[in-house]
Amino acid sequence: MSQLDKEMQSSNNLSSNSILVVDDDPAQRLILKTALENKGYSVLEASSGEAAISIFEQQHPVMVLLDAVMPAMDGFETCRRIRSLEEGKDTLILMLTSLNDDESVNQAFDAGAVDFITKPIYWSVLFGRVGYLLKAKTNEKHIRQIEDKVRHAHKMESIGHLSNGMSHNFNNILGTVLGYTELLQNFYIKDEKSKQAQYLQQIYTSAKRASDLVSQMQMFTSKGISHPEVLMPSVLLDETIKMLRPSLPASIELHLQVEDNLPAMEIDPVQFQQMVLNLLINARDAMSDKGRIDIGLQKSEFRGLHCASCHYEINGEFIELVIRDTGTGIADYMLKKIFDPYYSGKPFGEASGMGLSVVHGIVHEYAGHILLETDPVQGTTFRILFPAASVELAIVEKENKIEDDEYLEASSASHILVVDDEQAIGAYEVEFLKTHGYNATYMSDPVKAIEAVTASPGEYDLVLTDKTMPGLDGMELAGAIMAVRADLPIILCTGYSASLPAIDLECIGIRAKLNKPVDGKELLRTIKTLLNKV
Repeated sequence: MSQLDKEMQSSNNLSSNSILVVDDDPAQRLILKTALENKGYSVLEASSGEAAISIFEQQHPVMVLLDAVMPAMDGFETCRRIRSLEEGKDTLILMLTSLNDDESVNQAFDAGAVDFITKPIYWSVLFGRVGYLLKAKTNEKHIRQIEDKVRHAHKMESIGHLSNGMSHNFNNILGTVLGYTELLQNFYIKDEKSKQAQYLQQIYTSAKRASDLVSQMQMFTSKGISHPEVLMPSVLLDETIKMLRPSLPASIELHLQVEDNLPAMEIDPVQFQQMVLNLLINARDAMSDKGRIDIGLQKSEFRGLHCASCHYEINGEFIELVIRDTGTGIADYMLKKIFDPYYSGKPFGEASGMGLSVVHGIVHEYAGHILLETDPVQGTTFRILFPAASVELAIVEKENKIEDDEYLEASSASHILVVDDEQAIGAYEVEFLKTHGYNATYMSDPVKAIEAVTASPGEYDLVLTDKTMPGLDGMELAGAIMAVRADLPIILCTGYSASLPAIDLECIGIRAKLNKPVDGKELLRTIKTLLNKV
């Protein structure tokens, strides 16, 4: 076996986070190796430039201590060759040599060395330089990681804006589909059992489901304070699984088991979705996209156990959400860190490390706890414990199904101004209002709408406007109209998820806000209520 083969073989068992010592003098290598290992460093050895390059390509050491004067390939050429490698661009290369002239020093730095130490070596100087350079390297890497996380945060924020913009456009399309379908159902199809009625109902149901999905996407990407609600956990889990199932590959089996007669729980439904999504993604990755996830919901009592994330003792009755996968389990050394922000068992760049820290935050915001069981053969089970709601869930029957048709019809031929840059939406709203007894006028340009109200302030009884339009948005339109006629009721329609404070809306004359796609009966109810107040 050649000397190069021996050096390569001995290097295979050493850590890649190590120092490569390159010197053709075996005694000098031994001295450096012993001294560095006594300081806790892991050391690789090479007796020539050729061996150094081969070992570097295999091990990628973080630092190279390189003798300048060697036969065949000297240290300067070795330094240049290492620097030419993709992995060597950021490597710390420190030249060691008995040469102390300006030309040699300049040659070392030109070749790519970051520092230069002359022989005989003073150990305090060497250790001081090595320690300083490695610390600086670690800090630089940490800064780059933080910069990467900031860039990722900006990227996710951009995705959120993009999602909201797309949702706005989808809502306009769905609003038109739902609106005209409803018009056909209510005014042109007399036989509810006919094929035409059945076809229209299928169209309406599918479009409504798409609208609900867009609404959930908007809620999921929104930011802000939590909005807890008293909800039935079984209903909440069922809706969440329906929403998140497309996020999992078809090769993963999903099994749901829910206990009957569970008490209500109080939680923000969006945060609940975020929590379940993070747990399902963890399970998916642990199984390499193939396996089984069991999801259970039950009432349980615990005594004397300790939370896996906050470590407080758990006592009492809880609503227990169980998510169990058939993956490879979680390594012991990771268990103490898995709930830490930015900690991830995946290679850097493949995960944000925020998944389980988000779960921890949501669970403990609602006085809950987490239990964790993991095994390399059996997989991992997360038990999420939530206290039952402190108040009973009120089940209120809807009055008389929906309002009587008589109530929804216009009591007088009020004139409504419809303003929307989407012609399909505006045309539908005008048609819909006319079929219910209102006089309606459509304008796509908000500036022309302001001019029309200014020219004839008493002509219109109500304004129905979109929020997002080119030129002037709906809120600017409302402010301008209020300056002309302060008592004119204005309804703002929006397809964006961002919350609009009620006090801000009132200040510019907006009396009501409706989310797109606007439900026809809700629109009629809102119009009638506002007109009755005038």
